[in-house]
Amino acid sequence: MLKPALKAFALLTLSLALSTLAAAPPRIVAIGAAVSETVVALGAADALVAVDNGSRHPASLRNLPQLGYHRALGAEGVLSMQPDHVVTVASAGPPVILRQIEAAGVRVTRIDDPPDPRAVPDKIRAVGEALGRAGEADELAAAVAAEIDAVLGSIAQDEPIRVLFLLSVRDGAPMASGSDTAAAAMIEAAGAQNALTAFSGYRPLSMEAALRARPDVILVMEQTLERIGGVDALVGMPALRLTPAGRCHCVVAMEGTLLLTFGPRTALAITWLRDALQSSRKTGSVQLVSADTGHRSRLGP
Repeated sequence: MLKPALKAFALLTLSLALSTLAAAPPRIVAIGAAVSETVVALGAADALVAVDNGSRHPASLRNLPQLGYHRALGAEGVLSMQPDHVVTVASAGPPVILRQIEAAGVRVTRIDDPPDPRAVPDKIRAVGEALGRAGEADELAAAVAAEIDAVLGSIAQDEPIRVLFLLSVRDGAPMASGSDTAAAAMIEAAGAQNALTAFSGYRPLSMEAALRARPDVILVMEQTLERIGGVDALVGMPALRLTPAGRCHCVVAMEGTLLLTFGPRTALAITWLRDALQSSRKTGSVQLVSADTGHRSRLGP
């Protein structure tokens, strides 16, 4: 039998161990830039153990393990982080991978992610509910809703700028946004007009379609501009060089997750995009918008 003092010590050690386990925060994997940013904004950054490659803001997320593109996850990579909970945008996948993660005993919460600025507060509340931080989420959602309402209410609709968004270039042909995309929603939120509305989603852009679209400004992600080879390579494409935007080098490049993911900084993203579009058309210049500060670097005349 254990002596009383030794027995008391053993019970104290066990109690402390159980207390530590109970106090340990859950291990969370966040997938989707808007979800990851919201987790941090709700004060749960210490619980994060990994994110997807697109989760770049705040900068502290770049120090976490990266699990790849959010639509091309691997079950092994996610499970290697030993998560208790995966909180992900609903568009992440493949779906079979998320089901495999659930089958391994990990809780997976899918957050609806419609491309709509006014849906951001509901997204914040959904993340807060998943994290057990409903009170903090209600406060943040209310603040973000007020910011978005104020920005959208201040947008002038007179003579909207015609904007052509290019997602990428495949086999030499630009992939352009039609209606029903995140890019189209942001363009419209910024008080501009999407130059292509005859189709939904993305399609290769022909020279004829580009000329009919008559874009005043070409909008791209900064990553796309780098892959293309810079502004001269972009506006020199046969499909673009004769358009109004191509002739004046009116281009706006913005970090992709800020532009397309509708997170807590959506009001700032709309404001920065609006200002950059207006400046580009007015001055005939290239506007490079910083993802962290909104600072615009002007290139061109």
